[in-house]
Amino acid sequence: MADTPGTYCGKPVSIKVCETSTHKPIAEVQFAISHMKPEGCDWTPVEPMTRKVGMFLTEAALPYSTKKLQACGFNGDYASPIIDGSKSVELWAKEDGEFTRWDVAPAAKSTVRAALEPSALQALNAQWAAEFGAPAPVAPAPVPQAPSAPVAPPPPPPFPEDEQLPDLPF
Repeated sequence: MADTPGTYCGKPVSIKVCETSTHKPIAEVQFAISHMKPEGCDWTPVEPMTRKVGMFLTEAALPYSTKKLQACGFNGDYASPIIDGSKSVELWAKEDGEFTRWDVAPAAKSTVRAALEPSALQALNAQWAAEFGAPAPVAPAPVPQAPSAPVAPPPPPPFPEDEQLPDLPF
């Protein structure tokens, strides 16, 4: 069943750079869709869903795809792609027969065959750097901290000197 055509809002949750069954490089970004904007209305929450958007990285498509990737918070490193999931992105869903196209033809339309060759990744990185500067460095994963030892409760306040202890029956 096709999704309702229209304008949606979602956050990118993952990216992978690969090639299609026809050996075309593609960036596949998965989005967590949270809202829809029906024509003439405000943003409306929708049942949470995820959708993939394929962005071709061929010479002809690259000028368009890099703008979209930049809007998604792409780090610019095709060899180690990272996407900033904090940015909301506007997506368009368009009816195409019995299915819906999200912004560009979904990568699911083409079967992923293999990872791109390192030389192709380097060429893509060079094109990104020429237009937008060096890729953002890949931040190392945070080192998990050992749980801290339980803290003892503070000692009770001292008994006031002018107060007498109660008489105890023993």
